[in-house]
Amino acid sequence: MKNLRYMSRIAKLLIRCTIVVFSIALDVSAQTMSVVEFCSDETDLTANTTGTIVLDQNGDKCALIKIETTEFGFSFDVGSLGVVKTEQHTGEVWLYIPEGVKRISISHPKLEKIRDYDLGMSVKKARTYIMKLNVQKPVTDIGGLGTIEIKTLPIGAEIYVDDISIGKSPMSFSKLIPGKHKVTIKHEGYYDFESTIDVTDNKVSIIEETLAKSCEIERLTDEIRITTKGVSFTLKKVDGGTFQMGGTSEQGKALVDEFPIHTVTLSDYYIGETEVTNELWSVIMGTNPSIYFSQPNQPVNNVTWYDCQKFINRLSSLTGLHFALPTEAQWEFAARGGVKSKNFLYSGSNKIKDVGWFKGNSKSMIKPVKQLGPNELETYDMSGNVYEWCSDWYGLYKVVELHDPKGPESGVKKINRGASAGEKDAFARVACRFANSPNFKHQSLGLRLVMLE
Repeated sequence: MKNLRYMSRIAKLLIRCTIVVFSIALDVSAQTMSVVEFCSDETDLTANTTGTIVLDQNGDKCALIKIETTEFGFSFDVGSLGVVKTEQHTGEVWLYIPEGVKRISISHPKLEKIRDYDLGMSVKKARTYIMKLNVQKPVTDIGGLGTIEIKTLPIGAEIYVDDISIGKSPMSFSKLIPGKHKVTIKHEGYYDFESTIDVTDNKVSIIEETLAKSCEIERLTDEIRITTKGVSFTLKKVDGGTFQMGGTSEQGKALVDEFPIHTVTLSDYYIGETEVTNELWSVIMGTNPSIYFSQPNQPVNNVTWYDCQKFINRLSSLTGLHFALPTEAQWEFAARGGVKSKNFLYSGSNKIKDVGWFKGNSKSMIKPVKQLGPNELETYDMSGNVYEWCSDWYGLYKVVELHDPKGPESGVKKINRGASAGEKDAFARVACRFANSPNFKHQSLGLRLVMLE
């Protein structure tokens, strides 16, 4: 009996020892990762230099975190604001993120995840930050690395492996951990190509791909013409300039929120020749949200501000161009005719019937685009037909000179401009302002695009 108890104790001891040894083995084989330093680099202007600037979906310059590491294959999560772009560089991963990010999670298929690392600050737009990672590899992590060679037609396509940019085609990359990797190929004007490739130790995997065109882009002196999925639309060049925004003298009995008049200077941009049509929305989104007025050449309507963001993101991804809703200042400057302005009451004329659909000539029915006269920039229907969402939160004007303003940082309502076919002519003035909750939708409310270079 004593022998049995003794043997039982020995067995339990062996089991405990086995568990301890197994745990140690797991610790030895696990790779760990930690942040050893994060700081702002005031001398590094990469995030604010032409050629390395990346814009977020609202057209603001991103913050850039340069992550110092020799590893490859990271993924990042910064919460609801979202990662805009990642790029692989020698000894660094460049992470472009919107202003306001405070925390970051870092993942790697071979490393322990860093969850919600507190940056200790909110990152600022157009500023560069440095993050140093410490990666401890196990002794057992020794083996060959695989190589991929990628060739495309056309050449110059951007290559992403596991969602990280590694360069442009044709190219060879020889630092891949063996196993399955996602390869994405992107080129402006072509559909994205995506595939999974199985990388093997010390072997070369080859991808040769002819990309399919997603759109035709014709750049002229004063406009850009784009055809995507068989639907064409045009954006007009708006040369940058300075103007007086608000209830200027030709606006007659301006409303109180059109004051004070203030000076605004804008950089160059492009704006839609017309409002976004049902036809264009439908081919991009696969559905038509418009009610009552849903013919292909009528403006899309019954869309929320958030619906517009989804449409813009899909269109930008498909074409490789950077679209957005206009800021309120961009909208008003274009409606006034930009630097070609003749100071009309409405967009293109002092006679609303010449340029705009309103209650007096439309029978409160939305009309097809481009049926009346254009303004000085040859844009149509900026007075009347449908209200148009802008990117800004609604706020009161201030007596201050502004450069490329984005509006208030927060708010309750988003700006609408331009009036609708059911409104009286006074609301179609170029300075007149309206606003609604970004969740609001109505048959009188649509959108017009801007595009940034």
